Amino acid sequence: PIDAPTAPQTFLVRLHRDAGLDVGMRFEAVAGRILIRGILNGPGTCLGRYNGAAPENHKIHAGDFIVAVDGKTDPQQMRQLMDSDDFEIRIARPIFAKVVVIRGDSPLGFHVKYSEHSKSVDISEVVAGSAADAAGIKSGDRIVAVNGKSGTASELLVELKQGDSIELTIARCAPPELLSIA
Repeated sequence: PIDAPTAPQTFLVRLHRDAGLDVGMRFEAVAGRILIRGILNGPGTCLGRYNGAAPENHKIHAGDFIVAVDGKTDPQQMRQLMDSDDFEIRIARPIFAKVVVIRGDSPLGFHVKYSEHSKSVDISEVVAGSAADAAGIKSGDRIVAVNGKSGTASELLVELKQGDSIELTIARCAPPELLSIA
């Protein structure tokens, strides 16, 4: 299984948005968390200002997860709170794991969604009883490399079709019991 033995790095960030200032990120709800898809690091964004002054180990990156906003963990509430002028977000770094999926003559057993130039492929659904299910892959996981090769989503999809046994590098948000939300 892919489950992490230790808690991932999490940290709190207080953001203040001046009038007309954009938060500076693209995000979407994934498996009960908010996945940061992209960061605008210019000085005209909250995150640009924050990342410009933050130590390297506390900069926010695409691929990080927002697991709470002002202590709230519901994705809908988190999105609403990020519209306010002042808010505190808890960031969780993803957990990375390698897993081998042996499919034989069967399909891998998951459905994906992706943006062509993205650097990952998102697992949108795992078929119960499939090779992917047996390997511990979950809906919301992101494939960031296939057989040790990273690339665009299109390149990763080509690699997924190669061979009966495939090594996937998966990124996922830690389960709630490993996250310090308070």
